[in-house]
Formats: sequence, structure tokens, C-alpha cells
Amino acid sequence: MPVYEMEDKKHVKYQGRLVFVGSAQWGQGTLPLLLRHIDMPKDRITIVTADERGKKEAEHYGIKFIVSPLTRENYRALLDPLLGKGDFLLNLSVDVPASR
Repeated sequence: MPVYEMEDKKHVKYQGRLVFVGSAQWGQGTLPLLLRHIDMPKDRITIVTADERGKKEAEHYGIKFIVSPLTRENYRALLDPLLGKGDFLLNLSVDVPASR
């Protein structure tokens, strides 16, 4: 049976900003993979989440962490300063109702 090793090879260089929405299990598992395989400055990554889950991991990697639940009323005001043309929003939130 083959043994697979996780190599730290960077597959792409990305200079845009990356915003994670949500940081529970999916976010905590995805962040190390992205950092391992995408060459990008950590100061261009932000996590926006509704609670403190994942804060310790973000601090460990030196990633900006904002606790502010996104709502229909506030999402533009919160996300517009964090995103622009060529930036990437990664929605990893779960259990978010489609309507309120």
C-alpha cells in the first residue's frame, strides 16, 4: 500500500485578498491546507465568523480574525472593505438559513 506524504509544495502564487466566512470545522481544516499549498501573504487573509470558534487556530497562523455575524443588513458594510476586484471570498459557513 502506498504511503502518501503531505508535501509543502506551493502550487500557485496569489496576491489578492482571501476572506473566509465561517471558521468552525470546515474553516479550521481548510486554512492549513491553503497556507501549505498557496503562496500568499498571511496579512491578506481575514476570517469573518459569528463566534470565537477557530480564533486560536487563526492566531496560531497569524490570520486576522473578526467576530461579527453576517446578516442581510450588515454583510455589505462588513465585507466591502475586505474585498475588491480579484479577491476571493470562501464561504465555509454552515447552518445559515436562506431566509429569516
